Amino acid sequence: MATRTSSELDSLIRRLAALPLADAQKAAAGRVHSDLAAAAFHRTRSGGDKPIVALVGGTGVGKSSIVNRLIGADVTATSFRRTFTAGPVAITNDDLPAGLFDLPHVDADVAGEPPRGQADRVVLVRRSDALLARLTLVDSPDVDGERPDHHAVADRIFRWADAVIFVVTPEKYQMTELQPYYRLAGRYGIPKLYVMNKADSTAVVDDYAALLRRSGVLDPTVRVVPRDDSTWQPPADQLLRPEDLILSPGVTPTGQKQRVFDATARAADQVLQPLLDLRQAIDGVVGSVRAFAGDAIDVDVHPLTQQLQHRMRDRSVLYLIGPQRILDRVRSMPGALVRLPRSVWDWTRGGEFKMPDTQPPARNEPPDFKTIVTEQLQSLQSRIDDVVKQSPQLAEKASTWKLDAGLAGAIAEDEVAQLRQWLETRWNANPRDTALLMKLLRVVPGGAKITKYFEAAPYLLAISCVATSHMLGHIDVLVLGGYSAFTWLTEKLSNEVGARARQTNTAIAMRYEKLATRQIDAAVAWLDTLAPLRRQLDEIASALDRVRAEA
Repeated sequence: MATRTSSELDSLIRRLAALPLADAQKAAAGRVHSDLAAAAFHRTRSGGDKPIVALVGGTGVGKSSIVNRLIGADVTATSFRRTFTAGPVAITNDDLPAGLFDLPHVDADVAGEPPRGQADRVVLVRRSDALLARLTLVDSPDVDGERPDHHAVADRIFRWADAVIFVVTPEKYQMTELQPYYRLAGRYGIPKLYVMNKADSTAVVDDYAALLRRSGVLDPTVRVVPRDDSTWQPPADQLLRPEDLILSPGVTPTGQKQRVFDATARAADQVLQPLLDLRQAIDGVVGSVRAFAGDAIDVDVHPLTQQLQHRMRDRSVLYLIGPQRILDRVRSMPGALVRLPRSVWDWTRGGEFKMPDTQPPARNEPPDFKTIVTEQLQSLQSRIDDVVKQSPQLAEKASTWKLDAGLAGAIAEDEVAQLRQWLETRWNANPRDTALLMKLLRVVPGGAKITKYFEAAPYLLAISCVATSHMLGHIDVLVLGGYSAFTWLTEKLSNEVGARARQTNTAIAMRYEKLATRQIDAAVAWLDTLAPLRRQLDEIASALDRVRAEA
């Protein structure tokens, strides 16, 4: 069963390590990974292994000084400054077990000052010593200082150690931060030694032993290091000796099982459950964001084509001789009458009569389609942003999912540019009826002058042609035929231009829909990076259950 459990535990560790996590989640996952790896490490230990003995205590209690005293050399840095030791310093005569402390191992600079440790690695101080042949000493940071990262390293060292030496002083033996470690050492069956450094009286040593018993420690062994300037000396059997540190690893099935239970419980509480809650919130937001997929855009480019239709109509002979222009002239008659004297005077002087243009074409600017489409995408992004921020778990996440709104404007620019090119081509071309009629008039005597009459007063020409058809031959038939032909031409031109405008509208809508879908997919992809997928989390939950069931 032990082999099976170890295999399951190793598999769980690999699964947790493979989870895609955001930076904010990596710190908690890293601690849990180390705890699980420590539990797996202790399952491989036996009574014959050289024990890893860690010194644990508060700030300023002299852990590093005791290590140097026991080794008989300055192997780890000491200082009157508090929170001086920053990371694990292992004093050994050979290599440490692979993966110990779940940190890389580096050798200390033997030519430099004694190391004070680094939080992200284990510094090795190698020495040939009779004591180090039987154990490895590990100096650790404080558990009660102002640096949380120091406390995290000390906690890591405690969970990986085979045996623990708790170090206190008369000023700090009542510190509450050590109480949980006393309890855990008993829970895991870890061999431990209690040392009061800088002791100066029997009373304080006895009070410390009484405090340990009240904390649930049975028959605590307290060793003493007297203050250097103290006149008090403890009994010889209470003095700390190097051989007191030789503690056999606590390899008990109950202790190993408790380590596995505690590590998996921390994995479930500190990693899995927060990720499940986050994934549930993300899935809800993803559903709301996906609902925006039907978002459409309503753009009408017909205003761009109205000028073309007017232009093509005005250049059509059938319009010039047709009833629509007569109606247009009739509507403008009041203004024309006002300017009639001036027109008559110009006719008298130059022999050319031209009806005054009293209604110049309106020059209304078409809508800014680029801005319309850009704002539509920005509106979609704003709605997605609102949905994300409504979730308390996602409100503070830095979003990286928004596409450049200029991509939407580029759609309008591209399609409108193609429409304008088509319009310009039609703008500069004569309508078919005009081109055909002009060819016909070239072979008719006086055709050029007839064209001027069409422009000047087509309704007068029509009347004269009807009254005196012999003057202009069969031109009156052509004129009168224009009344019906113009209606046909107008409808045809309108249909052609309208169809091209609808084509542009459809192209803009379809391209925008693809861009909106791309934006939604980008938002969903970003949301999915904030937590592992539900399938991965379910696999972790199942692995946790298997490890606990088989521990």
